[in-house]
Amino acid sequence: MQIKDKTKEQLLKELDELHQKIAAFERAEAEYKKAERERIEEELKKSEEEFKLAFENANDAIFWADAETGLIINCNKAAEILLEKKREEIIGQRQTTLHPPQKAELYAAVFKRHIEHEGAVNDEAEVITKSGVIKPVHITASITRVGERAVIQGIFRDITERKQAEKLQGSLFKISEAAHSARRLEELYRSIHNVIGELMPANNFYIALHDLKSGIISFPYFVDEYDETPAPRKFRKGLTEYVIRTGEPLLSTPEVFRNLVDCGKVEVIGTRDLDWLGVPLKVKNRIMGVLVVQSYTEHIRLSEKEMNILKYVSDQIAMAIERKQSEEALRESEERLTIFMNSAPDAFALFDSALNLIEINNIGLKMLPAGIVKEDIIGKNIAEIYPTSTDKGLFNKYLEIIQMGKPLYVDDIVPDSQFGDMHLSVRAFKVGDGMGIIVTDITERKQAEEKLRKLATTDALTEVLNRGFGLLLFSKQLQLSKRNNSKLSICYVDVDNLKEINDTYGHREGDEVLKIISTLMKGTLREIDIICRLGGDEFLIVLLQCPVEQAVGIWERVVHKIAIFNEKKIKPYSIKVSWGFAEYDPADEKSVDQLIADADQEMYKKKQKKSN
Repeated sequence: MQIKDKTKEQLLKELDELHQKIAAFERAEAEYKKAERERIEEELKKSEEEFKLAFENANDAIFWADAETGLIINCNKAAEILLEKKREEIIGQRQTTLHPPQKAELYAAVFKRHIEHEGAVNDEAEVITKSGVIKPVHITASITRVGERAVIQGIFRDITERKQAEKLQGSLFKISEAAHSARRLEELYRSIHNVIGELMPANNFYIALHDLKSGIISFPYFVDEYDETPAPRKFRKGLTEYVIRTGEPLLSTPEVFRNLVDCGKVEVIGTRDLDWLGVPLKVKNRIMGVLVVQSYTEHIRLSEKEMNILKYVSDQIAMAIERKQSEEALRESEERLTIFMNSAPDAFALFDSALNLIEINNIGLKMLPAGIVKEDIIGKNIAEIYPTSTDKGLFNKYLEIIQMGKPLYVDDIVPDSQFGDMHLSVRAFKVGDGMGIIVTDITERKQAEEKLRKLATTDALTEVLNRGFGLLLFSKQLQLSKRNNSKLSICYVDVDNLKEINDTYGHREGDEVLKIISTLMKGTLREIDIICRLGGDEFLIVLLQCPVEQAVGIWERVVHKIAIFNEKKIKPYSIKVSWGFAEYDPADEKSVDQLIADADQEMYKKKQKKSN
C-alpha cells in the first residue's frame, strides 16, 4: 500500500515537472513568434521604405492611377519635374490630363486596348507641362496591386533629347538631299529655311555670304517681318560682320547687344530685334558666311538650345551652299563658253583634266609665237605652250579650278622685246572635267590707263608726284606712322633763284632747272621716300621711318649733288635752294598742314638769313 502511494506521488511529481516544461516551451515558443513577427514587420517596414525611396528618387516619372476611376493617386519627384507641377496639382486628376487635350482621348483608347489585350503598355506618347510645353515620352504601364486596390503604374521616360537628335539627323539628310535636288541656289536657300523652321521658330531668317576676294557681304536669302533685303555692302560694324570677324557663334540678347555697342564692337543696323542668333558657315576653316535667326517678340525667345542646333547643322549647310555655288559657277561657265564659241572676239582655249590642249580658236593662235599651227600644239600641256605659267604660279591655280570649280580672273603680262609687253586678261573656268580659258588682249587699255594714272598722279614737267597725289600719300603715311608709333620727317624745298633765271634766260631754262633738281633728288633719295612738286619752285620730300637727324643727313647728299653740278658750270648760273625740316612724332601728333607749315617756316628763316 505504501509502495503504491509512493509511486503515485512520484508520478504526480513527474507530471508536474512535465507541465512546467510544457509551460516553459510554450512561453519560449510565444517569445520566438513575437520576435519573428517583429523581425518580419521590421523587414517589411524597411522594404517599404526602400521601395518608397526608389519610387521617389527614380530617374523616370512614375504615376499610380486607380484602375477603375482613372484618377491619379500618387506620383514621384521626377513626375513633378516632367510636368513642371507640384504633386498636389497632379494627384486627384485623371490620367488623360497628362496629355495634350487634342490627343488625350486617342491615347486613352490606345492604352486601354494594350492593357486589355496584352496586359501592358509599351509605347510613345506626348505629355503637356504646366507652361504648355509638349514633351515626347516613352511609356511602360501595367496593372499592379497596392494593398487591396488595383492600380495602373505608368513609367514615363522623357525622350526629348533622343527625339531632338533624331530630328537633327533628319534635318542633315534633308539638307543633303536639297543640295542634290535643288536646281538653283534660291531653291536651296528656301529648303534650308524650311529645315531650320522645323527645328526652331525661324520666321525671321537670313543667309549672309562673305566674298573674301572683294570683302563684300551679300544677302542672297533674307526673310524678315520688318526689314527689306539689304544691298551688298563692305564690312561694317553689324552683328553679321562681328560673327565673321570672330568666327564664333553669337546669341545677342538685349543685354549682350548693349555691351557690344558700348564697347564699340557693333552698331545698330536695320530694325532692332529682341534676340539675334548667328552662327558662322565654315568650309575647310574658311568662313564663307553667317546663318541668322532673329526674334522681335517676347513670346519667342532664342537660347543656347537654338544656338547649339544651328551649330550642329551649320557645317552641312555650308557644304551644301558651296557645292551648289560650284555647280552654278560651272553652269554659268558652260553657258558663257557656248556663247563665246558662237561669236568669240577673244582668244579661247579648252584643256582636259591634265591641262592638255583640246581646242583653240584662231584669235588664240595669233597670240602665240609666229609660225605655230593648231596641229602642232593640240595635245600639248599648258606648261609647254605657256612656260611662264609655272613660274608665275598659274599652273597650280589652273589645277585648283579643275579640282574646286571656282573660276579664276587674272591679268598677265607676256614680255615681247620687239613690240613691247603684251597685257592680257585671263579668265579661266571649269568645263566638264577640264578647263576653258578666255584671253583678251588689253595692252592698249593698260597703256591708256597708265597714261591716265600718270596724268593723275605725276607732275608733267618734273615727273615727280603732283601736289594732290603727293599730299594724299603723305596723309596716308602719317596715319601709318601713328599706327606703328614711328617717326617720319619732311623737307620743304624752295628754289631761291628761279625767278631770276626765268627773267634772265627765259622760262624754258627755268623749267630745265626744276627738271635738274627733280632728277638729282630722285637719284639720291631712298626709293621709299616721297617727292612731290607743290607748285612753282616748291617741292616737298617725305622721308619715311626717319627721325629728323637722319633726314638731315639724307638731304645733305642732295645738297652735295647740287654743289657738284654748280662746280661743273654746265649752266651759266648756279642753282640755289633753301629748305626746312619738320618731324612727326606720334607722342606729339600734328596734322599734314601743321607739319608743312613748320617746315615752310624753317625754310623761310634760312632764306632770310641768306638774304641778310
